[in-house]
Amino acid sequence: MLPDPDPAVWEAVCRSETNSLRAMGCLSEITDGIERFIHMEFDLPWYNFARAVGPAGDIKTALRHLVRYYQARGREARFQVPSRMAPEGLEAALQGINFRLAESPLSMYRCGCPEPAPPDPNIRIRAIGPDGVMLYTRLVIEGFGGDPGETAYARMLWAQHRRQIGLGDRLYVAEYDGQPAGTGAVGSQPASQISAISTLPPFQGRGIATQIMRVLMQEGAERGIRLFYLAAETEKAIRLYRGIGFRELTRLHNYELTGSRDWGSFP
Repeated sequence: MLPDPDPAVWEAVCRSETNSLRAMGCLSEITDGIERFIHMEFDLPWYNFARAVGPAGDIKTALRHLVRYYQARGREARFQVPSRMAPEGLEAALQGINFRLAESPLSMYRCGCPEPAPPDPNIRIRAIGPDGVMLYTRLVIEGFGGDPGETAYARMLWAQHRRQIGLGDRLYVAEYDGQPAGTGAVGSQPASQISAISTLPPFQGRGIATQIMRVLMQEGAERGIRLFYLAAETEKAIRLYRGIGFRELTRLHNYELTGSRDWGSFP
């Protein structure tokens, strides 16, 4: 069982997510106790979803309106439900109109950054600029088991990554013995999301992800970030993040109406 979530931390995470999504170009509004996000350029799951932010009257009617809203704009309806903070009856209502639970990553957080790790002479981690976005995008797709040849998806990610850099986010590439080996990213707000932590299969098990995490948190703290948060999808990832001081916040139950692309972490 998860510990009771810290309301102040959860509020800071939600506020940071909303600010980041809007900065990236998402349109958002709150209707019937539901906050919905939509991006008219990026047809990516993490930019097109809804979540409950307050009590709703007729929740089934509100959800049907939500489905029509997304379908009318060419997007698939998705709904995120934090397990410890969901309004009573919401998940049953979602299932009652044919939403299915797609995945349940664990939201985790850490205040401050860990102590620097002993340097590994084989690992080099560097922040990229606009000229490194193409390489970064390819590594992210490969690191999460995708196909870089899926052109439309790759182009959307490339455009997303360029916009992130323009907003002040830091995107990192890790090299092992001079070869591209992994990625990571962190935002620029006082509470910022860590995302796209990946290691290419040939380089896994060499501590690269841990080094990426430590570097981006140390540099993030120097830029004024005080709260880091992320979503962990596997037990291996959860162990990694716990090992550098992250704590559990809540499970995020991600529902979708159709067989859409997996939500995935925010690359």
